[in-house]
Amino acid sequence: MSPLLSVENLGVALARADGSKLPILHDVGFNLAKGETLGIVGESGSGKSLLALALIGLLPGSATVSGAIRFEGRDLVTASEAGLSAIRGRRIAMIFQEPMTALNPAMRIGDQIAEGLRLDGVRPAAARAAALALLDRVRIADAANRIDAFPHELSGGQRQRVVIAIALARSPALLIADEPTTALDVTVQRDVLDILGELVAEANMALILVSHDLGVIARTVARTLVLYAGTRFEEAPTAALLATPANPYTRGLIGAMPRPRKTDGVRQRLTVIPGTVPAFGALPPGCRFADRCPAHIPACDAGEPPWRAIGPDRAVRCIRATAEGAER
Repeated sequence: MSPLLSVENLGVALARADGSKLPILHDVGFNLAKGETLGIVGESGSGKSLLALALIGLLPGSATVSGAIRFEGRDLVTASEAGLSAIRGRRIAMIFQEPMTALNPAMRIGDQIAEGLRLDGVRPAAARAAALALLDRVRIADAANRIDAFPHELSGGQRQRVVIAIALARSPALLIADEPTTALDVTVQRDVLDILGELVAEANMALILVSHDLGVIARTVARTLVLYAGTRFEEAPTAALLATPANPYTRGLIGAMPRPRKTDGVRQRLTVIPGTVPAFGALPPGCRFADRCPAHIPACDAGEPPWRAIGPDRAVRCIRATAEGAER
């Protein structure tokens, strides 16, 4: 069976002021089947959000895209704007980082949820009833009275639930969530993630969750793709990736995760990855992580490591990586 989404050798370059092109994404690829969940992680500047925008065709007009993004058998890289517009919202929906930028401040939330349904020919009364049912489903208290509220009258967690309702209103096959809980406190974050997970599972929908938070990834998705400096560094089932990271960069991300106190009350020390993600115009000639890597050897500088399988369900970009974990 063909995957719902297949990304192959994806590259994205953005225009510089002088007219030249600055490569950002390079050799990104993955497959996603109907009902599967995939997390995309990495530090700020790794290209996560740009990848999400590329998948839904929302890059700047000056961007150059290479490779293939095949969704339901159709290549979105070569699709027209009209073709992409027919897919956005209906077949692929997106939840953005900040709900206040995604919501129209001058429209009541019920109208914003119903808007897509109205475009599909649903009558006003039926669309409003569906919007009310969605507000109730995403656990908006007193939904019958809240349906006519404006976004500024809701809390941040409530606004994010409204955005989820809008995204799911037209029953898309794929949902892309870009840092959907970044601005929320921990309690609200957990509730929003639980709602998202339940709705995705109920609809047998595919989910791509973009996050810098491995704790969020661990509780939400079955498989994880690690990006670094615009390219893929590791892909594996989430449980295996967290237990035995094959790339030193992945190990560094896991080491930087906050942990609860041990049973003796002693806090575990967090590790820090030295340095910063390199600028896209100043990438090192070999491995992009070489100057920050604790497992660096001279061979790492000879050229960019190839993307290679290290097991039936995991792959990595590192010459020293094995299925048993990263070399130290």
